[in-house]
Amino acid sequence: MAHDRLPMIILADDLTGAMDVGLEAVRKGRCVEVRISQMPHEAMALPGVPDDSAGIAGDAACGRVLVMSSESRNLGEAEARERVRSILAHAPCPGIAYKKVDSTLRGNIGAELEAALTAGGYDLAVLVLSLPAAGRTVRNGMLVLNGMPVTESDLSKDPFAPVHSPYPAVVIRSQTEMPIGHVPIETVHQGMIPTFCHLMDLYGKGRRIIVADAETETDLQVLALALAKLPLRVLPCGSAGLLSAIVTPQAPCGGVDPCRRAAFIQKPWLVLSASPADATRRQIARAACHGFRVLRPSSEEIDPGSLVQSVWGSLLRGQDVVVDLAGESKEKIGLRYWQDPQGLLDAGRRIRERAGGVALGLYGRGMDPPLVLFGGDTAQAVLSGLGAEAVQLCGAVEPNVPWGVIRGGKAHGGLVVTKAGGFGTDDLLGRLKKGVWHG
Repeated sequence: MAHDRLPMIILADDLTGAMDVGLEAVRKGRCVEVRISQMPHEAMALPGVPDDSAGIAGDAACGRVLVMSSESRNLGEAEARERVRSILAHAPCPGIAYKKVDSTLRGNIGAELEAALTAGGYDLAVLVLSLPAAGRTVRNGMLVLNGMPVTESDLSKDPFAPVHSPYPAVVIRSQTEMPIGHVPIETVHQGMIPTFCHLMDLYGKGRRIIVADAETETDLQVLALALAKLPLRVLPCGSAGLLSAIVTPQAPCGGVDPCRRAAFIQKPWLVLSASPADATRRQIARAACHGFRVLRPSSEEIDPGSLVQSVWGSLLRGQDVVVDLAGESKEKIGLRYWQDPQGLLDAGRRIRERAGGVALGLYGRGMDPPLVLFGGDTAQAVLSGLGAEAVQLCGAVEPNVPWGVIRGGKAHGGLVVTKAGGFGTDDLLGRLKKGVWHG
């Protein structure tokens, strides 16, 4: 099989993570498609590509990247493990090129790494969580966010996926018995060869999952070079930072015509958010300063038709709209449901259904506003509800805030911006409206 038909395949655990990591490949000139599916194994179907043609080597040859999400971050440990195994079992080639995990340690990281290692036949998984541009670094095996342990941030209070330790090894060890090793920052600072030797030494001692420290982009480059030299079947894992260091630049594969993007920007925006993260709350608070109408449905029992009607009326008048379905902070939500886990799951499901219902109701009336989706569950609910098959990634509004064009379904050809709850500047929606984008 000719290598020019082979795409690079990346697996994330939620949709905004998939979009975020795909953005790094776009920045390196790759053509990136993020798949939207109802069942995890559907994400591996490669239209127009023979079943035996998907593989890691294709990244270097054709520049195409396929990203999918297992939608497993908020599942139980056993279900998340099985879902990753199912994806690899349905993969048209043995394995994936990169395993994206949450850069703040949320989710089933240990269970999913174990499943990927065993089902994919890898010798070793190397986890690098650092994302220096977003203030996320690892030193002495501890994840730090903007100078403080990640467990002191609001992101660790996620009611669906709380973080109980700032040490990746501790989090992983709680979900798997696989031996874990550590590459300290002092070794990384010595360069590629000492880092390579340390990784080989840990593998020789039976370590199957290795957590590596990194504080700068240079550290990530050292680790990427060391991984490339290992005579092993290695699964690189981590944030978008390590992927950016791994993928080599090439000439851009093309994108959306700037005139077409300008036409999108001239339409009124619809922002749907179910993220209670502090960064998202600040962004929504600033939205009114830029002329957005902010709707905060006060009751979970509000008539969905009335909400759609209200949003529809504003869009018809040319007004941008934010629908904030989260309302409370992560900590308050966690406290409200701390003794009622089923109630928490039911509340999350209702919020997702309402977000999807608003988008579906508007597109059913012939409205096609460009969409801004805050939170991975929100993005998945809205795009799958609209019947979208994929998003062709095109660029970034801000770092870690990607935008792309929807493929398939009722919103085919429409523009979508996605954002994980903790990313983006406070003035993100203002930049979006003014068209002051990074690319």
